[in-house]
Amino acid sequence: MCADATDRFALRARALRRHRHEGAQEAPGDQQRLGCTPPASSGGALDGGQILRAAEAKMCMWSGRRAHPDDLRVCSLTGIPFHVEFAAPGNKPYLEPLADLLHGVRRTAHEPDRWDDIASKASTALRNRCRVETAHVSPDKRHIAICSEVRTFLGLRVQQAGLLLFY
Repeated sequence: MCADATDRFALRARALRRHRHEGAQEAPGDQQRLGCTPPASSGGALDGGQILRAAEAKMCMWSGRRAHPDDLRVCSLTGIPFHVEFAAPGNKPYLEPLADLLHGVRRTAHEPDRWDDIASKASTALRNRCRVETAHVSPDKRHIAICSEVRTFLGLRVQQAGLLLFY
């Protein structure tokens, strides 16, 4: 074990002893700890030896994984919480796979057999004619980001719409 890992273990053990000393009751499921890595915002050091319990972890909607609350961002386009690894660079965090589809950077064609059904539902929701152009499936295969072409004003004006669908 390297010195850094030993220091982290000592900090975690100290925090656990302090938590137990303060009289907090632990449920049997609380023994499971998530992740050895500190949150991205901590700059590589543990935040005062805090331990992340399974109950404190939050769900990343895009990947389906549980993560430290400090590592989650809220998408400015869709409003869903997602892990910082899927964030596009910039001031306002947004889901990079969806933005790549909208900007034309990524032209993936995942789940093409469902595109007609998705286009009809999107047309109903947007009250305009839609056609799916590209789609990208999430890492857990439970969500799909879609870029569709929306025709308005008698089909003369064309706009792009980004959708995030849950299976």
